[in-house]
Amino acid sequence: LLVLPAELVFLLSGPIVLSLAGLAVAQFCTSMHLGPVYAACMGVARPRMRATAAALFLLIANLVGQVLGPLIVGYLNDGTSYNAAVYQYLSNGSLDTTFSGDGILPIDFGMDDFLNGVAIYSGKIYAGGGGVPAGDTAGDFITARINSNGSLDTTFSVDGKIKTNLGGNDQGREIVISGGKVVVVGFSDTNAVILRFTASGVLDTTFSGDGKVITNLGLPSPALRGVTIQNGKIVVVGVTDAASGISDGLIARFTPAGN
Repeated sequence: LLVLPAELVFLLSGPIVLSLAGLAVAQFCTSMHLGPVYAACMGVARPRMRATAAALFLLIANLVGQVLGPLIVGYLNDGTSYNAAVYQYLSNGSLDTTFSGDGILPIDFGMDDFLNGVAIYSGKIYAGGGGVPAGDTAGDFITARINSNGSLDTTFSVDGKIKTNLGGNDQGREIVISGGKVVVVGFSDTNAVILRFTASGVLDTTFSGDGKVITNLGLPSPALRGVTIQNGKIVVVGVTDAASGISDGLIARFTPAGN
């Protein structure tokens, strides 16, 4: 009955003294059972076995309670997956509660999801990155469009999010908006990738015929890391042969048609 209020005082109180007092009360209440437990353990053990009994008790309590316990609780609560999330802050550094109610919008693509790039266009938030399905090593491009109030924009690909599988280890690294069209760059296995979506969230077939440019640019294992728009043309930057640990920078420019 005392632990929960004390923990709340520790977590939510402003003054450091009050916070430490809450922590002290919580720790005392959660540890006060140890004395009777030690006494009971010593009472059932023979005198010559009491040291062994105490050692076994401490081993089990620490191994199960301190090591496995938090891991099991975390697994039961969160599983093994990561969700992408967008945070919006006020100018003073605090979370903006007008955005998704608490300043945080988790986005679940059904994989371990990570956002790597963000862009703002006409009051909408665009985010791009990559995700890896559980138990797999190959990922997919992920893209989302978010309203200014922190809700997914359902006029973009029906539910506000897109998962694009190119058949390899696919990862998005940066996103930019050009005339309402969404350009995402990254890599797929040993190829550089540029994706372009229409404002409604479907691949733009006026770009390279299918909305996708997948090319090695005549270079070893290129991976795109950045993109900008220059007079309608797409300028990308990245690295080559990144897996080797010794890579070179690259820069390339594509026409609006994807050439």
